Amino acid sequence: MDNNWKNENDFRIFPNPVNSILNIESTNKQLNKILIYDLLGNKAEEMSYSNQINISNLPNGVYFLNIYANNDLIAIKKIVVCTN
Repeated sequence: MDNNWKNENDFRIFPNPVNSILNIESTNKQLNKILIYDLLGNKAEEMSYSNQINISNLPNGVYFLNIYANNDLIAIKKIVVCTN
């Protein structure tokens, strides 16, 4: 397992559940990409890293954020989207 994974707790993702804007706080300054997958493993979104992500276009459900730094996967976080 990559040593970067030990830094997975350096992330704060809120609110969760989320209905429109997801905030990401991290001490890692090398973040560059986020991929969002649904429970079936289908890629729902791919974007450059931002500390705020608009997810209002995603259907309600459970998703996984794959967070990358220098193009290496360093964390996977679960979010619940509830746009009702």
